[in-house]
Amino acid sequence: METTLGLVRRPEGCFLGDINLHQVGLIPRILLTANGTLTHILESCFLELIEVQKVMQGTELMPFNESYLQVPEPENLLVRRILLRGEESRRHYIYAESFVFCDRVSESVRQQLTHTDTPIGKVLNQHGIESFKRFVDYRCEPAGKLGEYFGMQATDSLFSRTFLVFSEHRPIMVITEKIPPLEPC
Repeated sequence: METTLGLVRRPEGCFLGDINLHQVGLIPRILLTANGTLTHILESCFLELIEVQKVMQGTELMPFNESYLQVPEPENLLVRRILLRGEESRRHYIYAESFVFCDRVSESVRQQLTHTDTPIGKVLNQHGIESFKRFVDYRCEPAGKLGEYFGMQATDSLFSRTFLVFSEHRPIMVITEKIPPLEPC
């Protein structure tokens, strides 16, 4: 049976994509299933302000062609790869890769994403942009090179979720977040 969240109950556990939630700690489970901004949740869980550390930022022509993106032809994207980290601890909590459709957001939103370290959720809130998320993929996958950010081996597992951010009935962003098996310090 599938719930509204997309959870599927099987004899061997409760699954979100290929992730058995019975084998996931409480904090990563909350982060995987949350529909709000992870920045606020992380601040509540770890009792410190969360900041953005940009790993890479640039523009490129859309590298994927998925029908659910409602894109008749290639569009320019703002690509942003970031880490959410504790302001005091410097601990990395989340790695995120965002593809923002440049022609679907205002110039002021693009400028703030490009020239500041403000998390995307906060940018949308500050600009009064009503949006909703549609989750399209959940995975458990090897950390690979991202493991270095979290003090993990390349073969250790990261949890991943990919979602579309919609505004005015059109996708404006595709975001993938990588979540390590976090526990409080």
